[in-house]
Amino acid sequence: MKSLLSLFKNQTSESTKSSTEEQLSAESLKNLIENSKIKVIPLDVRSYAEYNGYHIEGALHIHIVDLSIESLQAALNLQPQEKAIVVTYCNAGGRGGRSFSLLKEQNNNSNIQIKNLTHGINEWINKGYPINN
Repeated sequence: MKSLLSLFKNQTSESTKSSTEEQLSAESLKNLIENSKIKVIPLDVRSYAEYNGYHIEGALHIHIVDLSIESLQAALNLQPQEKAIVVTYCNAGGRGGRSFSLLKEQNNNSNIQIKNLTHGINEWINKGYPINN
């Protein structure tokens, strides 16, 4: 398993590009949460203090330094046939984007889709969407 640091060092701008359906706006995420037949789980990769201050309602928290596909799968605890859409996010998009790239590279479970909230929780809050604090 590649470490997060080695992944970041080896990334090129080409390898971090992804399809637009994997990059979500706050509005797209809210619509997905409200309308998806598959469980949608926002994944907050910010620090514990940031998460404890406020986070998207229903978010799972795994700090970016502890993040791997294994830690995600353990936290999700999905049943064998259960599917989930995991949407990484941070404050403005940097850590969320790096986390998205890491998980996409490591994910070999077809029951887990990985997506990213492009502008992070800041855009979510600016739209007036619900947070827990």
